[in-house]
Amino acid sequence: MSTLCHTPHPLTRQGTAQTDRLPEGLKSGFVDLDERTLTNLVRQSAEYSRYIGFYDGVHADPSARADWTVFFEQIYDFSTKRCRFSSIDELKTGEISPHLGLFLAFLQLFQINQSNLNELTDKHISLFYEDVLQLAYKPTLPDKAVIFTTLAKSQESLLLKSGTRLLAGKDGQGNPRVYKTTEEVVVNQAQVTDLKTVFVQKNGGEIQHIALTQKADTADGISKPIESEPASWDPFGNGNQPKAEIGCLIASPIFYLSEGNRTITLSAGNFPAELADQLTIQYTAPKGWQEVSSWELPGGKLVITLAPALPAWVGFDPEKHGDRFFDTVLPLLKISLKDHAQYRLLQQNKPDITIDVSVTGCKNLLLYNDLGEIDPSKSFLPFGTRPVPNSSKLIIGYPSAFNKYLKNFALVVNENPALSNSVVNFSQAFPLVGGVWQAAFPGDRNNYNAVGVFKNDYSQDEADLSYSTQTKNNFIRVINQYDYAKALASYTQFIAETAGGGSTSSKATTTASTVKIKDKIAERATDVSKEAILIGTYIEVNPPVIPEYESLTLHYNASVSLKNDAASFFYQIHPFGYQKFNKTVPPNLMPEFGSEGTLYIGISRLLKGQSLSLHFQLLESSGNPDLKINGITWFTASNNSLVRMAPHEIIKDTTGQLTTSGIIRFSLPPEAFENRNTVLDSNKVWLVARCEQDCAAYPRVIAIKSQAVESTFFNQNNETAHLTTGLEAGTITKVELPLSGLKKIEQPYVSTGGRSAESVSAYRTRVSELLRHKSRAWNIWDYERMVLEEFPEIYKVKCISHSKSTTEYAPGNVLLVVLPHLEDVQTQDLLQPKVSIGKREEIRAYLQKFVSPFVKIEVINPVYEALEVTAHVTLIDGFDKAYYADQVSKALKAWLSPWLKSREEGLTFRGELYQSDLINFIEQLAYVDYIGFLEVRTYVNGAPVLCGEHIKTSSQSVILTSSATHVIDTDKPC
Repeated sequence: MSTLCHTPHPLTRQGTAQTDRLPEGLKSGFVDLDERTLTNLVRQSAEYSRYIGFYDGVHADPSARADWTVFFEQIYDFSTKRCRFSSIDELKTGEISPHLGLFLAFLQLFQINQSNLNELTDKHISLFYEDVLQLAYKPTLPDKAVIFTTLAKSQESLLLKSGTRLLAGKDGQGNPRVYKTTEEVVVNQAQVTDLKTVFVQKNGGEIQHIALTQKADTADGISKPIESEPASWDPFGNGNQPKAEIGCLIASPIFYLSEGNRTITLSAGNFPAELADQLTIQYTAPKGWQEVSSWELPGGKLVITLAPALPAWVGFDPEKHGDRFFDTVLPLLKISLKDHAQYRLLQQNKPDITIDVSVTGCKNLLLYNDLGEIDPSKSFLPFGTRPVPNSSKLIIGYPSAFNKYLKNFALVVNENPALSNSVVNFSQAFPLVGGVWQAAFPGDRNNYNAVGVFKNDYSQDEADLSYSTQTKNNFIRVINQYDYAKALASYTQFIAETAGGGSTSSKATTTASTVKIKDKIAERATDVSKEAILIGTYIEVNPPVIPEYESLTLHYNASVSLKNDAASFFYQIHPFGYQKFNKTVPPNLMPEFGSEGTLYIGISRLLKGQSLSLHFQLLESSGNPDLKINGITWFTASNNSLVRMAPHEIIKDTTGQLTTSGIIRFSLPPEAFENRNTVLDSNKVWLVARCEQDCAAYPRVIAIKSQAVESTFFNQNNETAHLTTGLEAGTITKVELPLSGLKKIEQPYVSTGGRSAESVSAYRTRVSELLRHKSRAWNIWDYERMVLEEFPEIYKVKCISHSKSTTEYAPGNVLLVVLPHLEDVQTQDLLQPKVSIGKREEIRAYLQKFVSPFVKIEVINPVYEALEVTAHVTLIDGFDKAYYADQVSKALKAWLSPWLKSREEGLTFRGELYQSDLINFIEQLAYVDYIGFLEVRTYVNGAPVLCGEHIKTSSQSVILTSSATHVIDTDKPC
């Protein structure tokens, strides 16, 4: 069987076009019973006149008689046997003889009888088809027009009854033209206000790119108008649109980190090492979002380091961080993906989020002692000028640390270096909880254990940012242990005793004793003095110093688990909003994207219980015809989730699931109005259409409008010429009988679906084909004719027997290659015109009803083999090289794809050509001198393949066409 695959199909055909269907024998005038023309009749009469004697009554001798040839000499040349005129109009000069004028008038009258006689064949066919076989003509088919209603502001809804008459101007004969609504519809005030899309580009099931449009009906997805005509857009987006920001946010009071070296460790499932350069980390800073450059991923955790020079971490402010609104004033940490291709690394991450914070170097403390508030920016006396032991206190506030997230902390005292005998005179610290000072923290000032001590949920708005008797939380206090009064008394006594002893020894200093005194001045001042006096040594003793701190610095560690903290929140960043989680483990770190394309339709002013009629105007010739239509699923947005609509909630769908223009009428469920949404605007009702894959198969959208009502033409003996071209947009402007509350109606689109009465030629074609195939597809002829009759939008069909798309030798299979009318093809697709996959499936399903159940039918587009020409061309002197190189390229495209010159020519299955013909064509161009080099290549599975002299298609389903570009070099010497 493998050897047969390379054997050409035995039938080489062009297929059948619509113009090939009517047999010549059925055309009027194919055979006339009397086919003689006026000149034929003149010639016949003139020649016959030779044999008719002319008797003038003078000559009795029969042998001397004359004939009638003289009668015709003015209009007939007997020597050449040709008429002296070709048209009767040539004789209207007034010079013709009267007897010939009468004769020609007789012949013209005779031609009327000729015409009646020649109608006998047509009448015979009509008699047989219409009277004997009783096969009727197809009647006119009324067209349908879609109108849109606008109600008065005070009118909540209005019933339009079925059969409501709409005025559509007058026909060509001046008669009023009327359309009637086809069904009973309740219209309301609902309007389409938002159109958004999300497109997820995948490769092998893995997400590669996520694109969005905030306004789908714009060129850039934001605001730029679409310049093409008609303006249209992809219903489910495409990969060339703006990149969506995908990620997550964490909001927590623990992030109030205003200063110092700040290290944040985020444990949230697993952060793979592959994400090392694929994340964007930002936090809310005073002037906007601040990006973090110092972060790493050790052991699957995210560790962020903020240097002291970086701005403070502050609460969310919509005016400063307002690219989107979040319902919080807490500081935010944002994690987003730079490359959506890494989405898979976090797709299945089910986080249990824990945040650990380590901060060193906090100096902007709130300090108070018994004398009042202290400025920590300069040296200060922590316990006043006369510290009292176990009484004088220093109160320290740092709300972002002293709260329930605190694990431990340390207080680092930087003593005044000018005071050589200064002391740090406290060891314990006491928390203020609920307005009551509690027992001391375990540990010392180098590491106070604070786990579970504070109970308050820290909020910047509610935090105690100053200390008073009303203060409840966020402060600690330390108590002075240094007895300054005792030290002073000992010093005074020492001085007095020393002076009273009258020591006359020279001034000397015993270093060891002096250090000893300085170290123990508060405990042994008197004993040391006595000892010094006894040994007769002069001792230098400094007076007691009031404790003074150069600075006081706080270091602390804090931690929070989001699932256990009511004050912290997790947000998934969605394309148009966010979803908030509190004390709940989110399903994933990142939002999920299952469908390839999603269309979001925002509706305003729709009330609960009201139905919604949306009209989708589509550019039906667009869409990738090679992709399969997989169907659309409709949802409504409710409380940040999508609720799938039940079949009975989609009352009507004339769009064929968005494959053709039409109306979809929805009866929205109650959940659609429970719109406490943050993923989407909660002030609107949202309809969501999802396409799982192959979104490019769907045609582009021109517009989506609400309050659509379908109407159909009501024929009152009107002229029906408009049924062929459609009723012009804007023709229907009002109802026949005014309705209270109805402000206006509009008809923005041309009517569709109309058909004039079947013509004689179309009738005879249909009937003659029916008499042959008898509604059974047995052979190639039957398949092709049946398709062309049922689907007039198809221009040509080529049926290939015992074949399928993968091989030309497949018994039991029938392959049909279909071509569209070129006027229905977008200009950019003219090199490779194709029929949509939906239409091809319709054709297959239609034919399947008329074939044997054992036959497998496949309907495909032709396989286009594009030829790319590379040529070195020398132009005739004087021609602009750049311009005429482009002209050569255009001429090649038109020669290789002749239907580009005139769409009326139609497509042909061009199966072969010779390079010599191509060379000859180029050299015949008026501006080309000669060709020095020519090369033709085609592409197989994307790889270039060089063609030989004889270029031939690989199968009967292939058409040779031109590449979009050719390489024409006019500079290289030939």
